[in-house]
Amino acid sequence: MFDKLVQDELEKVRKKIRPFNSWEEVYGILLEEIHEFQEEVFKKAKNRDKDNTLKELYQIAGICSRAEVDLVTDKPTPIYFPDNEYNSHAESLGTIKRVLYNITKELFETGSTRSKLSYYLQYMYKVCKDSAISLGLVES
Repeated sequence: MFDKLVQDELEKVRKKIRPFNSWEEVYGILLEEIHEFQEEVFKKAKNRDKDNTLKELYQIAGICSRAEVDLVTDKPTPIYFPDNEYNSHAESLGTIKRVLYNITKELFETGSTRSKLSYYLQYMYKVCKDSAISLGLVES
């Protein structure tokens, strides 16, 4: 179900927005989407909108998928990540921010290598998917 939501979002975006030109562009858009997810996480539990929380997760995942296609390769090599269970919205956000930190480090400190950036993009996608499932936002 989550993968279908991401694919549907990607189809809408592809019709409206040109392909990514740089990692800096991807980084900026990821920051914006993660901030929107964070705003939802920081709300009191009773005020959180499940649909909006899910939307932010699949938008983050969609950016990761699109960036990999636009900037890494036409056919990304899938990497296996074990399933993880996230017990809270805050735990999900913390993991997403750690992955973003690693992307930042690759881009701005060590110089990007496509294989490492591809790894982090796929890992962030997986974190978003596992979060949506663990938090009961979608079925597995």
